[in-house]
Amino acid sequence: MKKLLLGFFILMLPLAVCASPIDITIIDGITFNGTTTDTMSSVVSIADLTNPTFYVLYDEDAGDSSGTAVTITAEVSNDGSNWMTASWFDFSGGPASFQTSESISVDTNYVGWLEKAANYPFFRLSAASSGSAATSTAVINSFMRGVK
Repeated sequence: MKKLLLGFFILMLPLAVCASPIDITIIDGITFNGTTTDTMSSVVSIADLTNPTFYVLYDEDAGDSSGTAVTITAEVSNDGSNWMTASWFDFSGGPASFQTSESISVDTNYVGWLEKAANYPFFRLSAASSGSAATSTAVINSFMRGVK
């Protein structure tokens, strides 16, 4: 019995070692101000990712008090050409409710994760600003993380 368990463990070891988290940058240091109003991320292949999760790092300066709000939305695609609005979960709504957009207006690290059952192979993230004054800026960075 011990030999059987040891053999099983040895067979399963490569699976545990090969599964590792990967990070893919999708928005790299876009500054929103009075002239930059929106950006679309690069397209990310999520077909091979387990638990695809995106992170948005929002850093606003201490400029104008009117501030800069950035609204994020996500899209998914079967072919990388035809896109549709995606829904995701986040920590505030939890697994009970889907999000289709999120407005960020204070320094934060926002986290959203996709329902894997949706099974779309391509993902992209859109960020659009509102209420941006010429003296107020916000920098957005975003990346996708999953286990491959």
